[in-house]
Amino acid sequence: MVEGRELLSGESGRTGGHLSNALDSGYRRMASRHGDHGAQIAADSHSWAIRRVYDVSRRLGVECEYRQLPCYKISQYQQTDDRHQEEVRQLREEATKAKMFNLSVSFREGYAIRGWDGAPNQRDAAVYEGQTVFHPVKYMVGVLTWLKNQPNFACYTLTRVVSIEERVSRQSGKDSNNLRTLFSAIRHFGMDRLSQLKGKPAFSVVSFTSTGENPAWMVRGGGHQAYEFMVNIRECGASKFENSTTKQSYYKMALWQPRPLFKSVAPTPVMVLIPEDDLISSPGNQHWVYDSF
Repeated sequence: MVEGRELLSGESGRTGGHLSNALDSGYRRMASRHGDHGAQIAADSHSWAIRRVYDVSRRLGVECEYRQLPCYKISQYQQTDDRHQEEVRQLREEATKAKMFNLSVSFREGYAIRGWDGAPNQRDAAVYEGQTVFHPVKYMVGVLTWLKNQPNFACYTLTRVVSIEERVSRQSGKDSNNLRTLFSAIRHFGMDRLSQLKGKPAFSVVSFTSTGENPAWMVRGGGHQAYEFMVNIRECGASKFENSTTKQSYYKMALWQPRPLFKSVAPTPVMVLIPEDDLISSPGNQHWVYDSF
């Protein structure tokens, strides 16, 4: 776990700690945008969160003031206001829609929230049962205390991630060296565009080394003969030719001859999307790449 500041110094230490499946956006709007299936997923995920916090706090023995309370949705207008009836109609329809997604909700006409004895008069409410409040700081401290005693857990505060390096496993010898070079090149390519915007020259990677190796896995074959060709081609009239490739050229060559490049992909992918109309990398080539993993 990596935390840029101190633990619980952000929103987790300031939130009111409400867990609710009575969504502010409403299930009618959710269903109109994402369909009933999407609205059901939203209802299920929020209901799961309510149960999950309870299950974790009980299993770990965390006292976090967890308790369930109803949620009341009422009109913002008094009963004497014409707009009150329109909002009540919407609350009624929303309650009916929410029931479709297995929520415990009802519309109660004339309902007055307990303890609300004075003005304004805003009776009528949609009541959602089984909502939750808890103390998020106590909950997180309890969970972190448990995690601290786990052998495979580590926590670093006042720490920020500045880079990520991938490990290449189950590789040895020249292949391992080539893979490390490839990953290094790809990381540099990712930063290359920003560097160019600052006025620096484009980053390049050597196409062939003096020993005939191909660090970027750009083309099949090569060897010392390819190196000799690359360094001596200037004598044939290509005065500006370099034994290197930029990020942009690397991308185009990877599309043109993907087979040697894809051999270095790790871990092995489970799916490759193949466009039927690809005129650069033919579907046949792409099928071959997938079958070769």
